[in-house]
Amino acid sequence: MKVIANNKYGYKLCYSLKTRKRKLIIDCVTNTYGLARFEKQQRLKTSNIRDWYILPIRKREYKNLWKDCPF
Repeated sequence: MKVIANNKYGYKLCYSLKTRKRKLIIDCVTNTYGLARFEKQQRLKTSNIRDWYILPIRKREYKNLWKDCPF
């Protein structure tokens, strides 16, 4: 899958489990592609999950992922 590096909605960092290969679990949501790559590298260093995917956020799922400020 080709990742667009200038998506205006942001990016999500997902992983898949060995038991559920078709289901992706969202771990992190970021604004920029560079930050998503950084988060992926950090996850690869610290966790035992090796299948990480950076996917662009689509318009229809934008409102569900960015609800409120988390702080």
